[in-house]
Amino acid sequence: MTKASRPSLDLSVLLIVFLAVAALGQLAAEVLESRRTALARGRGAYLSALTATKSQLSGLTRRMMADQAIKQNLAWNLSHSVSAAMSAKLQKGGLDEAWIIDGECGELGQAAVDRGIPFVCPFKPADGGAPAALAPGKGGFFWRVVGEHPALAVVAPFPGGVARYAVGVVVLDDDWLQLYPGFKALAQEYGLSHLPAL
Repeated sequence: MTKASRPSLDLSVLLIVFLAVAALGQLAAEVLESRRTALARGRGAYLSALTATKSQLSGLTRRMMADQAIKQNLAWNLSHSVSAAMSAKLQKGGLDEAWIIDGECGELGQAAVDRGIPFVCPFKPADGGAPAALAPGKGGFFWRVVGEHPALAVVAPFPGGVARYAVGVVVLDDDWLQLYPGFKALAQEYGLSHLPAL
């Protein structure tokens, strides 16, 4: 009887297989780390753009509230004149639409850059049972969706004890992206067609 011969694995073949597996593992680790770094960079750029957007939106809304023509026309209940004066304060990608409302969300004035964003009262529950964006009579930021894009809105109460509020909205669309070229490049690089509302 002869012994069945078993093929012997050459040590050099084992070494080549081991080195190939190690190289693939190293490559996978490098790709993962590169992706993680890119995502962190993108998130940082997005959060930086959002912080600047909040500051700009708040500033433009407050400047609109401080306008003497708007204040005077509000005092005289001239909503058409209020709206006309508000239009001059709008800025594409910074303040796309604005409303002045009373405590019950009655419209006292409205202006838009080039779109008709439907008004949603921030103090009342939204359709579908979602809670109100803000507590009645409070100011602050809240998110909406306009078409395919998220929109950031701010509500600021007018001083003086009368329940009047300015609502400013900026849509995070291509006009907004133009203001943040660093983030725009990252958004294009990673194919972000819809920006998340973080």
